[in-house]
Order: sequence, then C-alpha cells, then structure tokens
Amino acid sequence: MKQDIDKSTDRLITSEQLRQDAKHITALAGHLIAQYAAMLDTDDHEVSVAVIAALSHLRKIAMHAHDMGDAGRNLAEADERERANAAVHAHFMRDMGLDDDE
Repeated sequence: MKQDIDKSTDRLITSEQLRQDAKHITALAGHLIAQYAAMLDTDDHEVSVAVIAALSHLRKIAMHAHDMGDAGRNLAEADERERANAAVHAHFMRDMGLDDDE
C-alpha cells in the first residue's frame, strides 16, 4: 500500500513539475518570439534570415513545451485512473469476501 502511495505521489509531483516547466518554457519562448519579431524590421537580408531561423526554432520549442504540459496532464490522469481502478478492485474483493492478497 505504501509503495502505491509513493508511486502515486511521485507521479503527481512529476506531473506538476512537467506542467510548471512547460508553462515557464512557453512564456519564455513567447517573450523571445516577440523580441525577435521586432528585429525583422531591417533591410539587412542576413539579419532577417537569422531571425527567421530563430523564430522557427522558438516556435518548435513552444510546441514541444505544449506537448510537455500535455504529458504532465496525461500522467496525472493515468494516475487517477489507476487509483480509481485499484479502489474498484479492492471494493469488489471485499464484496466477494476475498482477501486482496490471495
């Protein structure tokens, strides 16, 4: 039982860490995208090419951060489903008069 609680706790901590990190990465990427977009107002072709490449990479980073947040939510949902299934299983075993260890 303690092992299940520890596993659930670890999952929830990891889930929250993923979501918080994704939020910070997304915010930073958004800030940098705005800064780089302002640099596009130039006549220097090489600067424009470099800034467009940077913007493309920042967009990918933001997309991956979004996926990271989704992974955190999915982990929390999986843990919730597993705990619900375990509770149903334990209830069923008690109703049947069976020891869960048998």
